[in-house]
Amino acid sequence: MGADLTTSRRVSTALSTAGAVGGVVEVLGFLVPLWAAASLGASSTLVGVVVGVELVVSFLARAAAGRLADTRARNRVAALGAATLALGAAGYALSPDVPTAIVSAAVAGLGASLFRVPVRAMVAEGSADEPAVFARLTSSEATGTWVGYVVGLSALGLVGSRGVFALGAAAALACCAALLRLDHRRTVTERDPVASRALRRRLLPLLVLVAVVALVEGAVGLAVLLKLQGQGLGVDAIALTFLPGLVVWSLLPVPGRRLAARLGAPRTLALATAASTVASAALFLVDQPLAIGIAWVLACSAWALVEPVELELVTGSADGRVGEALGTYEAAALLGLSLIHISEPTRRQKTKKQIRREADISRVIKGRTEG
Repeated sequence: MGADLTTSRRVSTALSTAGAVGGVVEVLGFLVPLWAAASLGASSTLVGVVVGVELVVSFLARAAAGRLADTRARNRVAALGAATLALGAAGYALSPDVPTAIVSAAVAGLGASLFRVPVRAMVAEGSADEPAVFARLTSSEATGTWVGYVVGLSALGLVGSRGVFALGAAAALACCAALLRLDHRRTVTERDPVASRALRRRLLPLLVLVAVVALVEGAVGLAVLLKLQGQGLGVDAIALTFLPGLVVWSLLPVPGRRLAARLGAPRTLALATAASTVASAALFLVDQPLAIGIAWVLACSAWALVEPVELELVTGSADGRVGEALGTYEAAALLGLSLIHISEPTRRQKTKKQIRREADISRVIKGRTEG
């Protein structure tokens, strides 16, 4: 009974901190490029460097984070990740110039990986007793995203971007403290190159799907952002267009898991892929904000079905190497997303005036200027 309570507490803490830290990461990803251009005077190329450094470091760190999750106390590794992310966010808050912001981006990227992989491995500890635990994880992360946007953008007009970064650092440190209060259960998995290669071979078909889904998510999100920017909407109006889809993303995973249990993983993935394709096509075709919002909700509904199934398949194929499997899965997803950001400098060059205008709008929300 004691062991069950300990596992339940670990899973509950992992779920709550995954949502909170996920919200911090999303808000940083949204604000940092705008802030770098508006406050630091970064060129479009340098803004792309800031974003790219964070992605590259995060990608490279995911495999190492997976190995640590299989050989060290997962809550301690996740706590280290949360503290490192807090350091990166504080670096943004204090950055006087672009080089310091680039260093902060590298630190934040490292922290995000060191947190994300082991905390998901902690959630997987409860999968034997609760099949829907990955649906709860997806729901928690999506909730953290939209709550983070609401809190972050509301605070933006009061404390400015640097204040929001400081709030993100404080939230990450609170999650670090919560993780360190858990039992330091150490997972011991011997390093075995043969087993690792076999694991990657088993996961390869799914990893290709994961990368493609991430690529589609990134492309659709970017297309929506560009369309809304082209219509002259400010940061707050753009966020409100995204918000309903994110709320649906937070509500649908658990009931969607029941549907997936009835249909099976292959049919669920096929259904979600079809819905995502229709939504993506609509997002590229429609121009009105209301129509964009409806299509975005459909796309988020599809993705809410996909991720829990992917996580169940990955951990089910891990053969005791859950951290390594999740690290490989996360790297594949980030690779797909990174392909979108390869074109980011070009996009920023084309929309630099829009970005600067939106940054100006964000600085004067509620009549306050950015510090």
